Amino acid sequence: MIRFRVLFLILMGICSGKAGEYFHFDAPLGPGERTGTLHGYRFNQKTETLRVIDRNATQLAPWKTLGEAFAASRALAGCNGGFTLPDGKPVGIVISDSVRFGALETKPGTSSGLVVVKWNSISLLNSAQATEADLIGATQAIQGGPFLVEKGKSVAGLDAKSFSRRTVLLTSGTGDWAILYAPSATLSGLAGMLGDGKTFTKFPVAAALNLDGGLSSGIWIHLGDGAPPVYLREVNQVRTGIAVTRT
Repeated sequence: MIRFRVLFLILMGICSGKAGEYFHFDAPLGPGERTGTLHGYRFNQKTETLRVIDRNATQLAPWKTLGEAFAASRALAGCNGGFTLPDGKPVGIVISDSVRFGALETKPGTSSGLVVVKWNSISLLNSAQATEADLIGATQAIQGGPFLVEKGKSVAGLDAKSFSRRTVLLTSGTGDWAILYAPSATLSGLAGMLGDGKTFTKFPVAAALNLDGGLSSGIWIHLGDGAPPVYLREVNQVRTGIAVTRT
């Protein structure tokens, strides 16, 4: 039995659009089905969008933590981005405020999904089917992987043994999006939870993309009204982050 403990904090509305919201709930995803608390932020792309933060870009003052970067960019929420190689280069393409780093990676694995933002419209593409044409006009882009949910169904064959911190970007395919942090889960367990249609109830999940995990996982959510942000801080210093900002 999954016990839900959900808190919705309505943040800021924009015009007549629905505001994003912070939520959290419990699910037995840890070793031995140990229950852990997952934290997330849900939003709609009509009122909020994604901005890729890259440490090597010059748009922000030098930052040491994701919390510093998100606060400086006046984000509503944010999490870590994709994977980084030992030499500091990103795995796959990164576009941060139209500044490009890396190259489009079309091989499966840690770069199997491509997030692209054009004119505040967000797309989540399969990297194997992506081309440079998909990046024309993109102001933000980042790759991650593997997919946990595709076409509304949990991806089969994912690792079911390695428990780790995880961060995920997920979408309904109709404009609803969320970033989600899990304190301990396998890729297979998290995929099953997101695809079962019962545990995650914010919206039907059409696709869910795993981001960099382990000690690089972190999530930051602004609560407003003078309250301190929810910040489950990354342990490792990361190169990229994904911020949720107003359109």
